[in-house]
Amino acid sequence: MTKVALLGATGQIGQAILRALASAKSHEIVQLVHPHSVEKAKAVVKELEAGDRVTTVTVDVCECSVDELQPVLSGVEVIVSALNGKALEAQEKVQDAGARAGVRKIYPSEYGIHHIYHSLDGYGYVHPVWNIKTIANEKVLQHPAVASGKMKWTLIGCGDIYNQDREPVWCSWTQTDVSNYEFHILGDPDAKIDFTNIGDLAAFILKTIEHPELSENKELNFTSDHISYNEIAQLLEKILAEKGGDAYLPDGGDGSGFER
Repeated sequence: MTKVALLGATGQIGQAILRALASAKSHEIVQLVHPHSVEKAKAVVKELEAGDRVTTVTVDVCECSVDELQPVLSGVEVIVSALNGKALEAQEKVQDAGARAGVRKIYPSEYGIHHIYHSLDGYGYVHPVWNIKTIANEKVLQHPAVASGKMKWTLIGCGDIYNQDREPVWCSWTQTDVSNYEFHILGDPDAKIDFTNIGDLAAFILKTIEHPELSENKELNFTSDHISYNEIAQLLEKILAEKGGDAYLPDGGDGSGFER
């Protein structure tokens, strides 16, 4: 049984990873949870009926010290980080503690793609949050424990996550209380895009943990579908036709818009 420490377990991706690990029933899980999220974390564990395999540790990784984190990571073999935003800066500290505790592998928080905005001035610009992620993950891959070979890593990227029901505009098709679905598209609606289902991503991460020899010290990318918005609209039509609704794409690339 592999002992896995999970950071960011109450977030969108972190919770999916927790569910995947718990469903496997072959891993011991330690979720490091911020004090403000403890009740939410425990509620999920109760729902999963995984209390015998999941330990919830209350800790603010941004404020605690390496010395405080080290005993929490005692016996842990794998660290999976699903931190985001400013909390990403704590990854280095967690890795320091993990190295002291003998952790053999770390998954830095990537799970996405990075877009460079190309301005009319000829320069490229990166979103500040993506820049934080890039810097944090570079530190993980260049950590002394990695350089010495004592700790392995796996970095996993993915496509745009398309089953986010909290995103009514970006993922309008996830909404269940509307009669029509409106897509906001800049550019070519026939252009193929890499999309990833959160559950699929979590299942993939689980398999790489179970087969470390295939993923150690590698950058991997996982996508569920390579599909265009037009194709998504066509798939929705098959379902919406039964309910009398339609899919509406307000911008077909030339600003004219069209309706299917």
